[in-house]
Amino acid sequence: MKKHILIAGRPEQTANYEAALTSLSLSYTVSLKEQDAAECLALLLPGGGDISPAFFHEAPCGSHPPDITLDQAQFHLLSLFVHAHLPVLGICRGMQIINVFFGGTLIQHMPLHLLDRHSDSQGRDAYHRILSLPSPFCPWLSSLCPEKSCVNSAHHQCIKDLGQDLSILQISPDGVPEAICHKSLPILGLQWHPERLFFTQNSFPCVDGRKILTEFFTANGLLP
Repeated sequence: MKKHILIAGRPEQTANYEAALTSLSLSYTVSLKEQDAAECLALLLPGGGDISPAFFHEAPCGSHPPDITLDQAQFHLLSLFVHAHLPVLGICRGMQIINVFFGGTLIQHMPLHLLDRHSDSQGRDAYHRILSLPSPFCPWLSSLCPEKSCVNSAHHQCIKDLGQDLSILQISPDGVPEAICHKSLPILGLQWHPERLFFTQNSFPCVDGRKILTEFFTANGLLP
């Protein structure tokens, strides 16, 4: 019997994603192996460290040292799901993997005036507003993200050049892409962390992370 979701990561780094999927009663496996991908119906690319800039044909310029084994495994798994036209959800680093896979590039280290708004110096989430852009793609996302909503983020890199056949769905007020999707394939990328918004209590009017993940997996036939 096929499991619903492949979390393409290492178990010691995926606890929040596992907790979120468990809360939604979705089955999953955590693996970087191709043979496990064959048993799954959707791919979740989790957050994590920096992608090697070699994948977008640049020399290191502000990137943290990469994990090449992880990079290669995640790009390979993404290729399998893309060619099978199966759903893909990329979160934080995962969204950046999607962008680079389709030929896009990254700002390897955001300038300070952006970094201060998107990453907390103490390693906690930073909170900031998002703006939904008019788009015929993934219309449910904007309906779940009211105009004055906040999202959580913790990243020092962001999209520079957008990949082929991708569309930007959300930006921050300072212009950083916050959500992207593919124009014809069931692929969504979020720069922020809906899985952490399941369990974090704060005073901000944050987007409901549970509703975001529920709608994604419902729209792609993995939840009733």
